[in-house]
Amino acid sequence: MSRALAATIATALALVPLGCGGSSEPPERSPLRAATIEYSKGGGIAGIGLTLLIRPDGSATLESGERGSRPVRFALGQAELEELRAEHAATPWDELDAAFEEGEPSGCADCFGYTVTVGDQSFSLDDLQRSEGIGEQANPAISLLEEIAARGAS
Repeated sequence: MSRALAATIATALALVPLGCGGSSEPPERSPLRAATIEYSKGGGIAGIGLTLLIRPDGSATLESGERGSRPVRFALGQAELEELRAEHAATPWDELDAAFEEGEPSGCADCFGYTVTVGDQSFSLDDLQRSEGIGEQANPAISLLEEIAARGAS
């Protein structure tokens, strides 16, 4: 799968809604209540891809890049939405966006590429970039989205 497709998938997953309720986070770090989280992952040796969309009401859609596969629809519970909200607040969006310009390769031929988008906030990086410096700060959010995608796929 191409890095562009992987970035698109990650972007989709980042747009998943993060639920309702009060928040003590500063406004610039709080997710938009109407925002969808979009997460995409693509690449690797086999060239796989997936896209996860999480809507503000907790409904989710998982699409794989496999030929003949159908979208899987499922719902997130309140605890998962709260965990997503916490990860959103802890993610250094501006720093990640500045560090990893979209489409800028790291030189990793068979790495997976990830894109996460929530509202107008987004970042894209690959496995090599996740393992060093500021990229390591994206790991908790990506891992949580991977867990949610795996649950939806099962």
